Amino acid sequence: MVRPPGTGAASVCIRRDGYVGVTGIAVVSGGADACVTPVLSLDEVSHDPHMAARGTLETIDGVTAPAPAPRFSRTKPETSAQAHAVGADTDAILAQFGFSAAEISDLGAKGIVGMPV
Repeated sequence: MVRPPGTGAASVCIRRDGYVGVTGIAVVSGGADACVTPVLSLDEVSHDPHMAARGTLETIDGVTAPAPAPRFSRTKPETSAQAHAVGADTDAILAQFGFSAAEISDLGAKGIVGMPV
């Protein structure tokens, strides 16, 4: 929830989705000459036309992640490494810490490691 700028403690808070759009932004900003915008989720950012035009995110092998920054007009930064899916390296990391294959399997079966169901 977001409290409109310049309002007292007794004012009612409004949800972020309640002020998205020109009319809602005017209400939140109180008609002031100010830039007002909601904070977007990663899913919203990945579908936002402005962010797409700026190249803010990149998708490699189905994994979306922030693109390298800064980005200049004549120099395009290279992606140094491919982003891994969440949990893709769990077994290898646990093995590096000395866990046996049986222990790692047991941790997964108990839901201690791995993707949430």
